Amino acid sequence: MTAGALVNRWPRLAAALCFGVAGSALPAAWFLPTVLSRWDPIALALFIGLPGVAAATAGAVVGAAICDPLKPVTSQGAILRGAGVATLAFVIFAPMFSVLFAHTSPGRTNILGLALTVLIFSAVAIWWLARRFSTIMHSSAGMENFA
Repeated sequence: MTAGALVNRWPRLAAALCFGVAGSALPAAWFLPTVLSRWDPIALALFIGLPGVAAATAGAVVGAAICDPLKPVTSQGAILRGAGVATLAFVIFAPMFSVLFAHTSPGRTNILGLALTVLIFSAVAIWWLARRFSTIMHSSAGMENFA
C-alpha cells in the first residue's frame, strides 16, 4: 500500500503515524544517546515514548485535516494547523510526563506545577516558531529573514 492510499483510506491513522514519528524523532535525537548510555526504561518512556504517544494522539484527533489532499490549505493555514496539533500534543503530554516524572521521585515533584511549566514553555516555543515560519512564508525575501 502506498502512502497516498493510506492517507486516502485511513486519514486519522496516517496523521497519527506522521505526527507520532515526528513527535518521537526530535526528542530521540536529543535524548537517545543519554538514555541508551544509562539503560533507563523510565527515561526512555519519559523523553521518547510519551512525546510520540502524545503527538500520535493529537495527530489522530485533529491532524487528519492537514493530510487530506481534497482540502487545499495555504501555507499559513498549514502552519497554524500544525501549531494547533503541536499545542494539543503538549496538552496531552504535559500531564502524562508530570505524573510519570513524579512517580520516579515521590514527594519531591509538584505534578500540577511541572505540567503547567511544560505547557507554558512549549506554547511559547510552538507559537513563536509558527509566527516565524508564517512571516518567512509571506515575505518575498525568503530565508534571509530567518535569524
